[in-house]
Amino acid sequence: MRFDNAAIDDFPVMRADGSVLFLLANVVDDIDMRISHVVRGEEHLPNTPKQQLMWQALDHEPPVWAHLPLLVNEKRQKLSKRRDKVALEDYKAAGYLAEAMRNYLMLLGWAPSGDREILPWPALIEEFRLDEVNLSPAFFDIKKLRAINGSYIRELAGRGIHRPQRAVADRPGRAVAARSVQRAGLRPAGVAGADQGRGDVGDYRQRGFPVSRRAGLRRGVPGPRP
Repeated sequence: MRFDNAAIDDFPVMRADGSVLFLLANVVDDIDMRISHVVRGEEHLPNTPKQQLMWQALDHEPPVWAHLPLLVNEKRQKLSKRRDKVALEDYKAAGYLAEAMRNYLMLLGWAPSGDREILPWPALIEEFRLDEVNLSPAFFDIKKLRAINGSYIRELAGRGIHRPQRAVADRPGRAVAARSVQRAGLRPAGVAGADQGRGDVGDYRQRGFPVSRRAGLRRGVPGPRP
C-alpha cells in the first residue's frame, strides 16, 4: 500500500506542556524494543504513514506493517470493551482454557488446511501465513468458542484430571468454571452444598483450569517482541 505525502496532514507529536503524544511514544517504544513486525487492527491504518515517517526521521529501519480485519459481535458491530465481553479474565472466570481460547483466536479470519479447526499450537504456528488472513471482518462467535473449549476439556479428562479435594465457593468465577466443566460433559467430584448449588472446582487450577484473575489478552499489540 502506498500513501501520497500530500494527503498526510501536519500532525503534532507533543502537547503544549511538553508531554509526548501517542504516535511518537509508540514509535520510540517499538524502536526501543526492536520491533520488526507490527500486526494490528485495520483501524490503525491511517497512523501507518505518519509512524513510517517518524521511524525514518529517527534514523531507524521501519518495521513490516500488517493490518488485520476487525472483530465484530453478533450484530456485526466492532467489538468494544465498553459494550462486549472482551476481557480475558472474564473468560478465565467462566472456565475457558487458555489453549482453547488461543486455538479459537487463531481461527478468526484464517483457517488451517483441510477440514480441521482444533490443532496443537505447534501445528497452528507451522501452518499460519499472514497473507492468508481473510480481508472481511471476523465474527467472534461465543458458541463456537464454547464448543472448542468443551473439546479441550474432554481431551484433558481423557488424560486424567485431578479430582477436586475440597469445596471452594468463595469466588463466583469458580462456580462458573465448574458449570463450564459440567457443560463440557464432565462432572466435578464434589458439591459445595445443596443450599449453594455450586460445583467444586477445587484443584482444577493445578492442571491448568483458568480460575485465576490474571489477564493478558490484548488484540492489536505490535509483535513479535523479543
